[in-house]
Amino acid sequence: MACAPENPEPYAALAELWRDKPSELAEAVQGADSLRTVLAQSYVDFLRGDMDGAALAMGSVTGVRPDIAWADAPWFSGLVVMAHQVLKTLVVHHVEGLPDGSRASGDVAQGG
Repeated sequence: MACAPENPEPYAALAELWRDKPSELAEAVQGADSLRTVLAQSYVDFLRGDMDGAALAMGSVTGVRPDIAWADAPWFSGLVVMAHQVLKTLVVHHVEGLPDGSRASGDVAQGG
């Protein structure tokens, strides 16, 4: 994963471990302190639906090794698409109002 984030094989192996032994895998990557384990933690966070954790872990490896195209990881595009959809939903609710007729608070365009 650290040398070729676009290679799907390590992610497939982690996904299989996640299916078979989720608690053991989560424990193994918790408190990750090496590049490889932080990458694994990022993917495990993604698998468990913790997109904030996945993005934070991916951000930390990007800071350590900006020369590697981490966004080429096969699962990362799903995270980006999901983030885009969330932002799009927030903007629509801010402009058009929420289902109950109220408007989202703050000015999305200006970050507040």
